[in-house]
Amino acid sequence: MPLRAREVYALAVLPDPLIAGIERGFGTNPMRAGDERQLDLFRSADVEPEQLWPISEPPPEAACRVEILAELPATLGTGATATLPWRMVNQGGAVLHAAEPFPVQVGARWVAHDDGSVTDGMRAKLPGTVAPGTSTEGEIVLTAPDRAAAYTLILTAVQEGVRWFDAVEATNATSARVQITG
Repeated sequence: MPLRAREVYALAVLPDPLIAGIERGFGTNPMRAGDERQLDLFRSADVEPEQLWPISEPPPEAACRVEILAELPATLGTGATATLPWRMVNQGGAVLHAAEPFPVQVGARWVAHDDGSVTDGMRAKLPGTVAPGTSTEGEIVLTAPDRAAAYTLILTAVQEGVRWFDAVEATNATSARVQITG
């Protein structure tokens, strides 16, 4: 290896990754290059991301914008189950994902008309990562309440341990009046 000096004062044994970094240049490490490719992907879709990498932090409230499309039932029997197909469009500026520690899922809640009680717990995992401006589809298994009454069924995105998206903006959900019959 040719040296660009007249004298050598010391030699150091360097690990291969450091040598690779020196050869590649410190300004273009693989992680930084990956960030730039991710940013270029957003910009090619004319989207300025509100959050580049979604795994470690929940997206800001402003990025929690989705459209949920589903045909909700008008009636169900007490305790009955129904499989409901849904489609979710990510209208926000952040990537939505199902990875821990803040997985985004599609969730359902029943709100009783007579006493306002809320029953939730039904969830459907996202089948993959959902970039801004894209959509995904899946199914959620609904379980009707055990008490016959009129309810509002709300279907929306939920980021576990963080927020229900319809709490940010009501248009982030689809809902319907459902009569539970006994």
